[in-house]
Amino acid sequence: MVNRRETGRRRHPARSTGLRGSRLRVSRLLAGWLLAGWLLAGWLLAGWLLVPAAAAQLRADAFRMTALSLRAEASTETRLHLYTRLPYTSLRFLTTADGFAARYEMLVEAYSVDDRNRRRDLVQRQSWTHTVRVANFAATQLDHLAHRTAHTLALPPGRYLLECQVEDPATNQTIRQEMIVDVRDLSGPLAVSDLMVLEDVNPQDGSFQPMAGHHVGAEQLHLTLRYELYTDRTRAVRAVLDVVRPRRGGGLPLVGSLFGLGRDDEWVVDYANTQALTLPPGRSAQIATIPLENLDEGSYLIRLRLEDERGTVVARAERPIVVEQWQGLHTHILDLASAIDQLKYIAKESDLAYIRSAPTEEERRRRFEAFWQRRDPTPGTSRNEQMMEYYYRVDYANRRYGGRAAGWQTDRGQVLVLFGQPDYVEQFDRDADGHPYQVWHYHRIGRRFIFIDRTGQGDYQLRTPLDDRIRIR
Repeated sequence: MVNRRETGRRRHPARSTGLRGSRLRVSRLLAGWLLAGWLLAGWLLAGWLLVPAAAAQLRADAFRMTALSLRAEASTETRLHLYTRLPYTSLRFLTTADGFAARYEMLVEAYSVDDRNRRRDLVQRQSWTHTVRVANFAATQLDHLAHRTAHTLALPPGRYLLECQVEDPATNQTIRQEMIVDVRDLSGPLAVSDLMVLEDVNPQDGSFQPMAGHHVGAEQLHLTLRYELYTDRTRAVRAVLDVVRPRRGGGLPLVGSLFGLGRDDEWVVDYANTQALTLPPGRSAQIATIPLENLDEGSYLIRLRLEDERGTVVARAERPIVVEQWQGLHTHILDLASAIDQLKYIAKESDLAYIRSAPTEEERRRRFEAFWQRRDPTPGTSRNEQMMEYYYRVDYANRRYGGRAAGWQTDRGQVLVLFGQPDYVEQFDRDADGHPYQVWHYHRIGRRFIFIDRTGQGDYQLRTPLDDRIRIR
């Protein structure tokens, strides 16, 4: 009996302590709430700070580089200019006092090669450290935003194996890419540099941004080409520029140096232009525009030949390109009604209603453009990277997942439009109920999505629907 009474009193200490015990309980409760609040705030802050870190995933397929031979400024020697492009989504950004910053190291090694392009001796090694700074987190999540570099290597004319290694010290991730390059001898009385494809040109100050890699930008309706001509005296030449592709079954590669390979009848000419030029002594730069609307998806070769007055080829240069199926932002949004409908994943209903309620088509387009201008991560430039990225994903989803519904309206299309390409996709033959399913992994944002084909007809549906809180402000 005594033991039971003592146990009962310990169960109800407030009965013996009165008002003082009540105050003590309230104090403890308040302290617990405060502690929980601080822990929750700390957890949320830590999670927010780690979002940029989770976005880091160095991907070899995202890193692009191009090496071009140009003559040195103060001599006739050749310099190899290396242009690289690394998307922000491949870097780990950390918070700073004025935004976000990432750092990566790049090592470039040039090796001599034998007659079968196999690596031999190390000729040159250079390394650089690059720091990337952005003002807001949104910029770190767009594939169209990237850090570009330009470096110069002094290599004697010849063929080399160029190996580029990029390392993110914050994640210890490393990627490597190799390419065979030909450093051309440009010291003769008449020479032409390698062909430079430009991503952007500023007509006001003449500045330009070379394209790294061979894939033509998705937003372009035409391609801008730049090359330099070097001559020891005034000359009159004809510049013959064409775009060709191998005839079906020809089998000629479109990578590496192709000077002198193949006959003209092994190529199909899709574009050609001839221009008469009078070259002044020294260095002169030329700009050419190549339309892309008539080029199908695939690999092409751009050829430039300089001919004298007798039609003899006196200099030449070539550049491979890959044309992507996406025909550009301008073409995609020509159908304004569809472009507005496709905003449903990121726009508020009030925004959509405001755009659609415009009294005229012109005003409707103005409101549509204003919607995207307010969300331009690089205002003041000619390109809205977020808009380009969004509609490129819509177009890709339409091509990849279209069927009974437009590709962007399917579950897989919605996830792709909102989050981009997954880092990794797992395909399984059947789940517990015997249905095929896919798992899309997004390591850069710490999420995964499971799609189940319950009909057996490729109609993969998201197991857990997305919530309605994903909007760009």
